[in-house]
Amino acid sequence: VFGLLAGSAAPAQAGPASLAWDFTGGMDGVGFWGGPRTEGVQFSVSAPVSVSALGFWDSGSQSLLSSHTIILWTDSGTALATATVDNASFAVSSANSVGQWLFTSITPVVLSAGAYVVSADYQDNSDTAAVAVQNPAMTVTSAAGLTWIGNAYSGAYAGSGAFPGNAEVGNGLFGADMLVSPVPEPASLGLLIAATAGVGCLRRRRRA
Repeated sequence: VFGLLAGSAAPAQAGPASLAWDFTGGMDGVGFWGGPRTEGVQFSVSAPVSVSALGFWDSGSQSLLSSHTIILWTDSGTALATATVDNASFAVSSANSVGQWLFTSITPVVLSAGAYVVSADYQDNSDTAAVAVQNPAMTVTSAAGLTWIGNAYSGAYAGSGAFPGNAEVGNGLFGADMLVSPVPEPASLGLLIAATAGVGCLRRRRRA
């Protein structure tokens, strides 16, 4: 099940952005063969969130060896947003001292409750990812409203834009990430609008 809330002013209403997920511990520097291929994360959304940027893991906080295409998908393989992350992208600190995240902004996309995938493309002997969960010392932290499910991956030589339709629940390689913000529920938004209107009326009365 998946959903997309479109055509709204949700990005302006969303709260502060945070990492969709981050991790501590584990093992960094995992390389790939069979490129170009895609590796990513399968996740679920329990409350609406706005995605404002797509990112990639920068191992060692050093320059990337190549640019990477990051794609946000529905769990059935429909692309919702795409971004290219390279050395010109902006950095966001990680709780893990072995690297950082690099992000490229996108036109905000609001995700409703459902399952999704975000992926990054990898070439042979290029930038690496970090192993998650397979190491007992790894701790994964997800943003409010999100649940990290596991790794999603394509077959070898599938291409940079291939949907990672294979899943490994409970295992994962951390490469792709997102910046997300909570979106107020309609009832909360109505209270906010009413409160704002009340302040406006009070100001007008004082001026009169």
